[in-house]
Amino acid sequence: MCFLICQWRAAYYSRHWENIPGEQRQLAAQLGMRGWHFFRFIEWPWLRRQIPPVAALIFMLCFASFATVLSLGGGPQATTIELAIYQALSYDYDPARAAMLALIQMVCCLGLVLLSQRLSKAIAPGTTLLQGWRDPDDRLHSRICDTVLIVLALLLLLPPLLAVIVDGLNRQLPEVLAQPVLWQALWTSLRIALAAGVLCVVLTMMLLWSSRELRARQKMLAGQALEMSGMLILAMPGIVLATGFFLLLNNTIGLPQSADVIVIFTNALMAIPYALKVLENPMRDITARYSMLCQSLGIEGWSRLKVVELRALKRPLAQALAFACVLSIGDFGVVALFGNDDFRTLPFYLYQQIGSYRSQDGAVTALILLLLCFLLFTVIENYRGEMLKLTDITWLYHHLPMRFSLTVERGEQVAILGPSGAGKSTLLNLIAGFLTPASGSLTIDGVDHTTTPPSRRPVSMLFQENNLFSHLTVAQNIGLGLNPGLKLNAAQQEKMHAITRQMGIDNLMARLPGELSGGQRQRVALARCLVREQPILLLDEPFSALDPALRQEMLTLVSTSCQQQKMTLLMVSHSVEDAARIATRSVVVADGRIAWQGKTNELLSGKASASALLGITG
Repeated sequence: MCFLICQWRAAYYSRHWENIPGEQRQLAAQLGMRGWHFFRFIEWPWLRRQIPPVAALIFMLCFASFATVLSLGGGPQATTIELAIYQALSYDYDPARAAMLALIQMVCCLGLVLLSQRLSKAIAPGTTLLQGWRDPDDRLHSRICDTVLIVLALLLLLPPLLAVIVDGLNRQLPEVLAQPVLWQALWTSLRIALAAGVLCVVLTMMLLWSSRELRARQKMLAGQALEMSGMLILAMPGIVLATGFFLLLNNTIGLPQSADVIVIFTNALMAIPYALKVLENPMRDITARYSMLCQSLGIEGWSRLKVVELRALKRPLAQALAFACVLSIGDFGVVALFGNDDFRTLPFYLYQQIGSYRSQDGAVTALILLLLCFLLFTVIENYRGEMLKLTDITWLYHHLPMRFSLTVERGEQVAILGPSGAGKSTLLNLIAGFLTPASGSLTIDGVDHTTTPPSRRPVSMLFQENNLFSHLTVAQNIGLGLNPGLKLNAAQQEKMHAITRQMGIDNLMARLPGELSGGQRQRVALARCLVREQPILLLDEPFSALDPALRQEMLTLVSTSCQQQKMTLLMVSHSVEDAARIATRSVVVADGRIAWQGKTNELLSGKASASALLGITG
């Protein structure tokens, strides 16, 4: 049990460490705060608010332990309440005793949840959140201490995993893999886990959304009670919950032909407390940061969910879905009631193998279950989706074809490099819609935009020059990004002023572009792109004429802005060093084709096959 809890807590706390604003880290570095002082004054306040609810969740998880105790044989001295409930229902058929035990468990867990809610304290999230910054002055002794702690944690986590892997690679492996019942159990586990995971995330978002709306209407007690109801699900034994659904359906509409519905719904409910802990604080921070802005802009309902929550909570939602799916795929308590030869999951099949003393077969099944959980969690948590996809997009230049195929994930920052005349700007112009391809397809966020006019594409672009209208003021140039007729309402004007303050140009609004420096003009052009709030930003060497220091400042500003607005970035550059500062992935264009794509550091080291095209030698 300790092994399972450590993994969940590590993933949970690491996400909250990453939520510490980069500005606080920069301020601490400026003040020389490191080691114990940095942990005490910066990290500890962010982690402290999570300790009571996480401790309560872990206690309830151990308190309701079922599969581990049952697999190890149980016994009078090792019987947990949930195992006693299972025995009362399955062997003794004593519903009264099971109900009494369930009531005891609910009272204990309810008291702990109330205590954790009282001890938990919220932190104001602030108005900005610069993520990804790390102190470059990382001293040797700090790295040594971190390495020692990581090694100690690995000594706890790796031995059980290695034991499963080593025992699973036995001589029975080919025979077990050839059994149809194994693949039937695997398919049953997958469909139950995915369906339960999606349902769990949907129910959790509905719960948090309703709680937030109640708090906004000053109904604090009702909002807190609704939020707490999600945690109380863990206090209800899954076996009792499944039995309740079984009796309810049996006495009303009748039992379904398959137990899938009962198992999926029960697993989804049982995973809500974990999804709630993952989404609760991010949802609260989003509300504190953007609630008044959404009200001023009239963004509410489905529009707010689509524009704000689903975009800003992309990573927590993926993590909550991954947790829910893994918990559901490994669940045994509910399936233990309904499992049979026609309906079995991998955990139930593993229990049958161990119960019939087929330990080697069980070791193979355990290995498959471990790999399946790892793959499921990794794929779901790291999946970002395709934002931009070019499939054989062809442009005829003097009857010579330039053909591009490229896929860019959501939120990715990509540098486009290559010699002069290779087709880099042509590629950006095709994406922006300034050139109409002769053939091929171009999709943005899953929607076909091959022939969409530039004004209707979800794309903003900074050109090499002439980014501003010289006869219009700064305010008018930026305002064009909101309304082509410059008829801005109060909400649009407030949005424009917020962006200009972020860019540091709010005192230049009445000036003409000719009265600005080169760096100020590029800030104005960037502000116009940001105020449009399009998901893709294209840069066609807009900073090449700036001096090196100012160019690096603008690159940092662009990278930070893209992270804050969750934008996908494609930047044309002749400098690999500039590309390395802003993009982890690079694309090399040569002779109207994409000659290479991969990690920017590999290209910079001279080890990539396309390094020679850029004059880089290893």
